[in-house]
Amino acid sequence: MSRQEPVEYGGAFDALDGGLIVLDHEERIFRWNRWMAAAAGISEERARGKKLAEILPTVAKSRLPDAIAQALSAGTSSLLTHALNASVLPLKTRAGRDMLHNVAVRPIEGEPPRCLVQVTDVTVATERDRVLRERQNARYDAVVDSAPDAIVTMDTDGIIHLANPAAAREFGYEAGELVGQSVDRLFGDKAAWKSVRASLLAGEATQRPVELLARRKDGSVFYLEMSASRWHAATSARDARRRRPCGASTKRSSSALPSEPPTATECGGCPRM
Repeated sequence: MSRQEPVEYGGAFDALDGGLIVLDHEERIFRWNRWMAAAAGISEERARGKKLAEILPTVAKSRLPDAIAQALSAGTSSLLTHALNASVLPLKTRAGRDMLHNVAVRPIEGEPPRCLVQVTDVTVATERDRVLRERQNARYDAVVDSAPDAIVTMDTDGIIHLANPAAAREFGYEAGELVGQSVDRLFGDKAAWKSVRASLLAGEATQRPVELLARRKDGSVFYLEMSASRWHAATSARDARRRRPCGASTKRSSSALPSEPPTATECGGCPRM
């Protein structure tokens, strides 16, 4: 860049819908466009010749000074996203609200070296994503909460993150009581459950419902049909007695279940609800 650039490119520099700052080799402000002047409340005349931390003191607490130093010394580009670097610069939207923004730092070739700091307003996009996510979560919660089958989500350590009302009723717990507990406590046949869980961690969803022996809070046991897939992971289960025919081989009550739990068996053709 030549020293004539402020005259030659001033119009385009100021017309861009985003913040542009050019820093010289001493990290002092060489250019500061109108967008930055409006968002920061600092004119270019006041900003020029100063370091960012001199006019925006909170910058010193962010990763931006390191990114600028790397751009000038090593020619390295950096991107500081709002998701990982909240409030890099104290900027305001036209409505006077705190601005959510991303900051890109790029080296400018030449001698002596300079760098370009580009600021993008992501306030509207971030809030739109939040609203859409909340709506999606609300629809998901409505479906899960009203499902007749027990639905449980857990992390890779087997800690329950969500248990819908049907799960609480099925296993005899109060609403929210299962959250934070180990999912292992819900199964009477620990070995069979651990085999299913190992398959989940390996990314293998159950192709058909699997019948397992479950245990309620009061210690009583019952057979359930479980479908599972990896998401956190998630399991959907129902009391197997709802499906069992009234034949002699399947007339089992919770009190009549074997003291030694059987191994898991697949229920051929059992539909998932």
